[in-house]
Amino acid sequence: VECLRAGIAEVSAVRRLGFGAGGEHAVRMAPVRLPASRQVRLQRLYGGRGGRGRGRSSAVYKEAGAELHVVLRDADGPLIDQIATLIDEIVAADPPPAADPVPAAGPASAADPVPAAGPASAADPPPTGAGKIPGS
Repeated sequence: VECLRAGIAEVSAVRRLGFGAGGEHAVRMAPVRLPASRQVRLQRLYGGRGGRGRGRSSAVYKEAGAELHVVLRDADGPLIDQIATLIDEIVAADPPPAADPVPAAGPASAADPVPAAGPASAADPPPTGAGKIPGS
């Protein structure tokens, strides 16, 4: 659900193999569009030493391919939770813009102006029952 909300169509995670890579997953997400401010936040939180307990984590954003590559460690919690946190902290789209101030066509509301009633012209037919006295 987090991926759909953020517009991410692909997520893949593979366990990294090799000396010293035990307990790490390479995660790839696409398409991901990050403005400069979010790229800075990505490097601050996931870019290496000093990043909120993710000392051996690393992140690479490939703007040309709209891809985000991140290494996440098992020691930092369940992988799915880390991916959801990454999406919330870095990738998630900004909140939708405020509703359009121009109302859509529909039923009239109390805020809609009511045309002023002017004097009836001779061409207007008299209202039904005009001039009659009840009971006569």
